[in-house]
Amino acid sequence: MTYQWVSIGLLLAASVILPPLALWWLSQRSRLSPLLHSLTGVVNTFISTISVLFALNLVFVCNEIWQNRELAKAAMSREAEALRNIGRISTNIPERGGVLILEAAREYLDAVRQFDFPNDKVIGPTTSLSSLNDSSLPAVIKLSDAILNGETLDKIHPAIRPLLLAQLSTVRDKRLERVALVNIEPNFLKWSLLVFLEFMALITIAMIHIKSGRPLLVASFIYLSSINPILFVLYASQSPFSGIDPLNGSALAAASDRLKSMEEIYKKK
Repeated sequence: MTYQWVSIGLLLAASVILPPLALWWLSQRSRLSPLLHSLTGVVNTFISTISVLFALNLVFVCNEIWQNRELAKAAMSREAEALRNIGRISTNIPERGGVLILEAAREYLDAVRQFDFPNDKVIGPTTSLSSLNDSSLPAVIKLSDAILNGETLDKIHPAIRPLLLAQLSTVRDKRLERVALVNIEPNFLKWSLLVFLEFMALITIAMIHIKSGRPLLVASFIYLSSINPILFVLYASQSPFSGIDPLNGSALAAASDRLKSMEEIYKKK
């Protein structure tokens, strides 16, 4: 993990420092300098248009990432609440008929916490988590089998059965939603367009200061040092469960503790 963050830091520093130096050399020391100096003022009228296009695309990306994060938080909250409801219903099944359901729900939460939120892995937007997602699948299947067992359903009051089945459906649906958000991958076309617009905005800034080496260097450095860290953070945070501030399974962990408490009380009856 430390090696990865060091690599990201070096890459970020290079993306901020090297382009201004390259533009400065190209405009002040290269053989193309006289030609570039003759183009001064050519793009002044277009810089606002390019900057607005870049800003709009950046806003769209930020909004998409924020919405995905809120969807993931809501999905985990609904999943945890549905599991607690399953536990409450199971503790009211006579003849200890809810023991298997409680055990299956607890095992499912343990599998989710162990495999879907691994503490020893850095989950990035391109990380393949198919094996992790599959690891919680058998647990949710076991939970479904425990609830849909005919002998168990016969012990439940007919008016309560639809509620239990609805909670099971919520758990399965929200798990799929959460897994989909974990496996978000970068959109190559979207990010290529964003990088292209950033490059064009940088070129227009350079053309404005094409005859002045120091202003060109400072303006380019300020522009990249304010934009590139944002792009790096957004790229790493495309999945709500990756990046600098990834979501964790705190809601599901709380539901697991609650189910354990319910199970202990129920078995003592």
